[in-house]
Amino acid sequence: MKVVVLGSGSKGNSTYIETKETKVLIDTGLSLLQVRNRLKNQGITFGSLDAVFITHEHTDHIKELVSILSKTSATLYIEENTYLEANNRLRGNLVNFPKVFIKADKKYNIKDLSVIPMKLSHDTYSCLGYMMKELNIDKNISFATITDTGYIDKKYYKILSYINTILIESNHDVEMLLNSNRPWILKNRILSNNGHMSNEECVKHLKHFISNNNKNIILGHISEECNDYDLAYDYVNVAFDNKPTFNLSVAYQYNEHPIVIIGEEDD
Repeated sequence: MKVVVLGSGSKGNSTYIETKETKVLIDTGLSLLQVRNRLKNQGITFGSLDAVFITHEHTDHIKELVSILSKTSATLYIEENTYLEANNRLRGNLVNFPKVFIKADKKYNIKDLSVIPMKLSHDTYSCLGYMMKELNIDKNISFATITDTGYIDKKYYKILSYINTILIESNHDVEMLLNSNRPWILKNRILSNNGHMSNEECVKHLKHFISNNNKNIILGHISEECNDYDLAYDYVNVAFDNKPTFNLSVAYQYNEHPIVIIGEEDD
């Protein structure tokens, strides 16, 4: 399985997953040209696309959805209430595309890829994370994305402890947020259970589920104003005594994260 976090942050989000038979995008906050160019930087030629999974209806996750669906013929996988709001925001332009309405904690198979949406907590009609596993193989070739949420429900800890590679939100430093010039209503929204996870919250959840099965942890949706890439990285690294059992890295806004090839470490 190949995973490229193409961009992560408030300006646009998208992640590419490719198995032997299946190619999907999670979120469409980047243009198709950006998707192509960033994949090319990682040695991947963008061709067909089987599916687009949407986490929620905020603009940084759907702004290029119509364009990408129209140019790729991919099937849209989306929660129904999210679809209704996204379609409204996109002026009704989603109606003619093939779609599958999905629900949290249900399994969906696309060729050799199994996908389980997980319920997150954000100020939207619905917000989903995704756990993906390549089928028909003995290895643990799996990936999960968990961003745009105030917390992670503990019911997911056990399954997350088996996921090879996880993109997890480490949005803000609490002190930086409180000292920022943002209005209090926005600060309270970010700090709430329907907001975004801080560096501290990220560590708290990681410590609940991390195991030797978790090979790569990628910190995502890092705030440009109320956090810093190095600060987020160091916060997690120090929390694990500067010697985490996993490969730790951060996902960027304006360029792609280096390709992660899951399963390669077992060859």
